[in-house]
Amino acid sequence: MEGSDSDLAHAAAPLLSKIPKSAVWDRVDFVTALLKTASKLSEALYRRSGGNLQATVFFGVRWGTPGKPYAEDVDISERAQRIRAGLPRDSVVDLFYKSLVDRAQHDLDRALADDLNER
Repeated sequence: MEGSDSDLAHAAAPLLSKIPKSAVWDRVDFVTALLKTASKLSEALYRRSGGNLQATVFFGVRWGTPGKPYAEDVDISERAQRIRAGLPRDSVVDLFYKSLVDRAQHDLDRALADDLNER
């Protein structure tokens, strides 16, 4: 039975990029259950599931001032840091939210570097 559960989980993982962004912030219990289950089935499934959840947070239309960081990146970093404060360090869920912080920081750093290069 575990093989079929794993197959089903791998097939469903791409659908995670279609969930509302708010679920990542408002349903940490869902994210926790999902990532813990995925990590128990396989490292590849955990990475795929986490990547698809990350996609729901970062992809989409963004508005802002050229050469300035997107407000969304600041918001993502702050929200993920608040959630991480209540999670066990280095758990699969903590590592997922840390990846959101790291990605947002990378995007913020890139925007600042682009701004400096344009001067």
